[in-house]
Amino acid sequence: MTRAAKELKVYEVEKQLGIHHIRDSLIGSAEGKGRGISGGEKRRVGIACELVTSPSILFLDEPTSGLDAYNAFNVVECLVTLAKTYKRTVIFTIHQPRSNIVALFDRLVLLAQGRTVFSGPFSQCQPYFDRIGYACPPGFNIADYLVDLTMH
Repeated sequence: MTRAAKELKVYEVEKQLGIHHIRDSLIGSAEGKGRGISGGEKRRVGIACELVTSPSILFLDEPTSGLDAYNAFNVVECLVTLAKTYKRTVIFTIHQPRSNIVALFDRLVLLAQGRTVFSGPFSQCQPYFDRIGYACPPGFNIADYLVDLTMH
């Protein structure tokens, strides 16, 4: 791959992840002076480092850990967009996702104590638990209910 092709690939990934505007920014600062870039931007920089190699499968361990709700949603939304646009498989672990994040998932593998509790399209998750006697109470957030269900 030529240098120009590599630079183009980096540019494309930066634009896709919404980090091109911080391309020349410091990620952190020496001795804690200055702010650097945001937590969500740091997370997307890490993801970008993986994406420039064009993997067919991308594995991420807790890409939203430590992020506020807004940045967590942006990171997951970005991953979903990349997966759909470039027909890539993205697999990641996530703890206690908000409902707006869970709604972005195509497929869900739900684990409890190391065992699979549900695996399939997210749209089939609630009907599955309804069928086996663990219906989500009316007005209750399905994402919160799934967290509660797997904790007990």
